[in-house]
Amino acid sequence: MKNADPAVAQQRLRTIDAIQLPAQTGQAAPPIPDNLTANAGVVLDDNLIGISEDLGEASLRDVMDSTLLAMLEADEAFSKFTQFNAWFNHYLEALRQLGWVTQAREKATWEGHENFHPNEVALALLEKQAGRQTRTLMEQCLQRLSHIEGVYNRFLYSARKEKYYSFRMLACTESPQGDIQMPLLAVHTGTSYSGRVTAKLGILPVHNEFQALVLPKGAYDEWRQPVRRKLHDLIKQSLILLHR
Repeated sequence: MKNADPAVAQQRLRTIDAIQLPAQTGQAAPPIPDNLTANAGVVLDDNLIGISEDLGEASLRDVMDSTLLAMLEADEAFSKFTQFNAWFNHYLEALRQLGWVTQAREKATWEGHENFHPNEVALALLEKQAGRQTRTLMEQCLQRLSHIEGVYNRFLYSARKEKYYSFRMLACTESPQGDIQMPLLAVHTGTSYSGRVTAKLGILPVHNEFQALVLPKGAYDEWRQPVRRKLHDLIKQSLILLHR
């Protein structure tokens, strides 16, 4: 599947080339293994990616590369903490230009209460839209994440700023035809932040946006190498693997 309009393709390549990458931290990070554990998880900045047993390593690389580039592109345009709706729409548009297709979309706002946990709200909406199996996969990822203090704190640091927080849950599977299916749930608040992501938020509202995204087989072929060259080893510095 190729882009039929060369002018559009050239504009996309110019956009990729113009994105400013953050400075390299020099931190050692694990390489992406040839074979990831089935139902493992990946933390990519403030993305928590669930890897189902049918997602191949090459497809996971495509997910990580395209979503990281889309985040960087959106970061250049808007603040995800103070302008989340504009940031998220820009993020989705960048994914669309890279070949992702939106099949469903739903927004919801949940009012907080005592002992209110944003993760539970996010999982409930994810189950409603994508099924119990998807919720179970993401629950496993969250559980592994919470048991690794350094990784958990790194995830929180990338997901919060002052009185705001945002994060995304991505549950990735691959169809027998080679299409990548990615239920994506964005969670954010522009009101206040209180403690850990799993801590209660009192009566503060949490906003959720669900997207059912699909990357058809071949749709990313035109961008794979330009994106990979652009990101270089930034992907390795930005991700942490969560195994069983």
